[in-house]
Amino acid sequence: MIPHGRLLFFVVVCVLFAATVSFGAVTVLPTEAKGGTTVQFTLRVSNESRNTDTVALDVEFPSSLTITEFETTRGWKLFLKKDASGKIRGAIWSGGAIAPHAHGEFKFLAETPAETTELQWKVVEIDAKGKRKEYTGAKGSRNPSPVTMVKAVKLESGNGPWRDHDRDGVADDLEQELLLKFTPIFMVDAHDCDGMPAEFMPDSKEPRPIAKNGTIYGQVFRKDLPTLFGAFVEIHYYHLWSRDCGRAGHSLDAEHVSVLTWANSLQEPASAWKALYWYAATHEETLCEASNGAKASALAAEERGATVWVSRGKHGSFLNESKCRLGCGGDTCRDMIAMPAGKLVNIGEADAPLNGAVWTGSKRWPLKDKMHTDFNDDVLARLEDSGTAGVISLNSHLPPTKAVILGGNSSLGAFLIGNAWAGRSLSIAGSESVHAAGRAFTTSGKSLLIVGRKLGAGLGFKRD
Repeated sequence: MIPHGRLLFFVVVCVLFAATVSFGAVTVLPTEAKGGTTVQFTLRVSNESRNTDTVALDVEFPSSLTITEFETTRGWKLFLKKDASGKIRGAIWSGGAIAPHAHGEFKFLAETPAETTELQWKVVEIDAKGKRKEYTGAKGSRNPSPVTMVKAVKLESGNGPWRDHDRDGVADDLEQELLLKFTPIFMVDAHDCDGMPAEFMPDSKEPRPIAKNGTIYGQVFRKDLPTLFGAFVEIHYYHLWSRDCGRAGHSLDAEHVSVLTWANSLQEPASAWKALYWYAATHEETLCEASNGAKASALAAEERGATVWVSRGKHGSFLNESKCRLGCGGDTCRDMIAMPAGKLVNIGEADAPLNGAVWTGSKRWPLKDKMHTDFNDDVLARLEDSGTAGVISLNSHLPPTKAVILGGNSSLGAFLIGNAWAGRSLSIAGSESVHAAGRAFTTSGKSLLIVGRKLGAGLGFKRD
């Protein structure tokens, strides 16, 4: 007969042991995620065995999840299980080892479904003896499947159907429709050293590339032109790269093109809006700036997006392929192909970011500085005076240094087109930045009012 004290101790030990054995050794983080976003998931596996390594993992992913990328796990091989359409349905990690009482982590990126739902992960842990431990059970079972709760992102109700979450005076629905209508065709180098524009981790304060998948980020805001009738909206399309890998390259590369559009009022549907002018930014605020623009009519891009050539490695934007070498000789457009359509994400405004684009304000790149109008009075005057000239340079006359560089394709260009964005513009006469000089265009004595009247007459604008 066992004494009462020892019996109680024995029962307690058994209960604790059972609880330890039944506690899930597999978890997936995070356990909660926003719907319709890209999330980094971490599969964490703890080996509870006393003396046997875990040598393989067989995972079945939730069917509503879209897996986009895997992080390499040192010492482990990855085999993907795909269905007939090519979608990733599962993965097998093998070739490595998780020692007893140790744990391993396996990271990957996935797009969550937009609606509220529960993701169940089915995981099988296999040890060196071939023993399988399945974490595929229901909640409350001995070995339950790890679970992630996805919650749909609820928009503010606003006043009726009209919503303006970035508080710029343009309805959210109209912003998205205009972004889609005027999306440019981006021509990129088939052998660009950075592949394609990157997608960045939502809700991260610092820009963190998570995939090179051709994502384009958009910004839509009102443009005030008080001397003209109607409503004007400026649209920016940002192609953001994980690095500039041309001459004097650097990490993170924020580039963009923009378009100025017009309609009778902000209440007009997207179909009523017409593009007036296009602008392509190239090496802004450097001696090698080659920003260029054109009337939308000259590009046959009044009702659709313009074609934009993106230089190899440097990623400068050009509205004409022949302009591609103007950036101090560091830009080339060879082996160009149309970039496949990727995601189009509205980033809102600098002080009211949308879709987790809080990284726009990071000091690691000049993106926030680009989120203002490209169409100042001087640029509008030059574009309107361009007539049928097509794509024009929006710089002042070439500085002598730049002319020499272009003529001889000098290696000095590597210095001049380097990482000079964050307020580091070279100065002229010790006082004015190159950017200021480059934008100090002449309007030939015309005021914006005169230019506006000329523009309005050409477009058939009517006044009240």
